[in-house]
Amino acid sequence: MAIDTVETISRKKARLGDIIEFTRRKRNYRGKVIMVRENSVMIQFLSILDHIELDYENNRTIVSHKNYKVVC
Repeated sequence: MAIDTVETISRKKARLGDIIEFTRRKRNYRGKVIMVRENSVMIQFLSILDHIELDYENNRTIVSHKNYKVVC
């Protein structure tokens, strides 16, 4: 029997190209990791509307390693 779920990878730090999920303003967002730093990652939102909803100037943001989970 196949179960339709999103597999969460049990890694503490994301790698370049990973998809992560994080929460901002009580809503979950997803993004692709485009840069990895010591304490955080830079992501590009997967949905083109997310950065508009958050009132960000562009479709990228920084997320601390403590504040996301690796989705795939």
